[in-house]
Amino acid sequence: MTPDNDLLERSLRHAVSDVDTPPDFTDRVLVGGRRRRFRRRAGMATAVAVVTVLVGGLAASTPAWLAGPDTTVPADPRMSEPTRGDLAKDSAFLDKVLSTWRAEGLVVNNMAPTAGKDCWQFTQPAHVHWAGTTPAGPAALVLQPIRNTPGTCDRVEPGSSTWLALIGTEPNDGAMHVLYTTGERSREVFAFGPKASTVLATEASGARGVSPKIDVGQDGTMTRRVQPLLFRDGVALHRIEAGAYVELDFVVTPELPDSQGRLKRHPLDMSLATQARYTGWPHKDWPRLRGALGGIHIPDDDGRRQLLRNALSQAGMTDPFNSPFEVDADWSVFAALPDGRTVGVTERYADSASHLYAVLFPGDKQSQEKLHRGEKVQQTVVYGGRTDQKAGHVLIRLPDKQGWILAAAGAVIRYRIGQQPWVPLGGEAALLPDDATEVQLSKQAAPGSDPVVTTIPLS
Repeated sequence: MTPDNDLLERSLRHAVSDVDTPPDFTDRVLVGGRRRRFRRRAGMATAVAVVTVLVGGLAASTPAWLAGPDTTVPADPRMSEPTRGDLAKDSAFLDKVLSTWRAEGLVVNNMAPTAGKDCWQFTQPAHVHWAGTTPAGPAALVLQPIRNTPGTCDRVEPGSSTWLALIGTEPNDGAMHVLYTTGERSREVFAFGPKASTVLATEASGARGVSPKIDVGQDGTMTRRVQPLLFRDGVALHRIEAGAYVELDFVVTPELPDSQGRLKRHPLDMSLATQARYTGWPHKDWPRLRGALGGIHIPDDDGRRQLLRNALSQAGMTDPFNSPFEVDADWSVFAALPDGRTVGVTERYADSASHLYAVLFPGDKQSQEKLHRGEKVQQTVVYGGRTDQKAGHVLIRLPDKQGWILAAAGAVIRYRIGQQPWVPLGGEAALLPDDATEVQLSKQAAPGSDPVVTTIPLS
């Protein structure tokens, strides 16, 4: 745990010491904060219309409480509207919603951004904006104006806003709790319930379409399908099909594609959904593998990642939404090829899997710098398919008889051609001749044990 997380946990536990909440409430709130970098939310509807789209960029907004000194957000007009939804007349349910909000609301709000106990105070009575039946059970949206308490939180500027909270059933204990709160309309989109398969979006969020995941074609190109949102009583509800929700790929849009499948505006940054179905990236955990086999003129790791990202993007082999949260591999192999080009090999995450790519681009410094800046250069991209996570190595054959790229962290590599003697190689990555017929990997399973030798035929 980092010092910041440690401070957060201690402060939050102090904050809830006087509040009557379930024993595990603090831990459940903290779980979401530990993975904030991957949080993005989306809204969906019951109708499904599928369109393939290609767009770029991702928009984010500045919270009202960070916008500047003495910032005051105008009153939310929804505060004066009657409660909407099919449970709007259920007085017993509304009373339970408001009592839950009174017990837990300030605790959740104090998560942002310093977790001080007295950061916030409510300025008006709470109002149930919507109450209805969802695939995850009864739920409600509560609105309440709030302002920070001056002088108690170092990083919170003076100001006020109206917070919206989602209150519903927590799958872990089956009880009603405050699931999420937000002070930004653009983030009024939540995934909740068992396996986070229920998505709720307010009309005020601006969400109009959702893309649950990236589709990867047989040639490695990546596309998206966008489903439109339908709203009733100011809210869109959607239940995600089993197996379709992949958090790292999940985005929402403030518009629907045009007749050519294009979007003019950027996708929204939705950061408030649950981590219950967060899909870890099944990548090769090779943070120390650096296959520098010549041909590369970009010296730093970030520059090399950008070089590969730009090359794959130009070939249509990255997320069409071009999300800044898109995950790069922590390893790569670069090699000078016999014909003067340079190859870069890496993996990319999409659709719950890792995919292997090789990019053949010019070997001269000027061309590589142009590609690094995002300018187009002549290149060839080879798709190596989904990586086998159990194999412990990656292997891809290059076109034009340029050879094979092999990478295996912690391995000693040697190859041979036909029945000729084995040729030992140094390092954990290698460019093998195109006519190589076998390669061997030797790995030490444990200190003092005999190495495990794997022979791989090449064809």
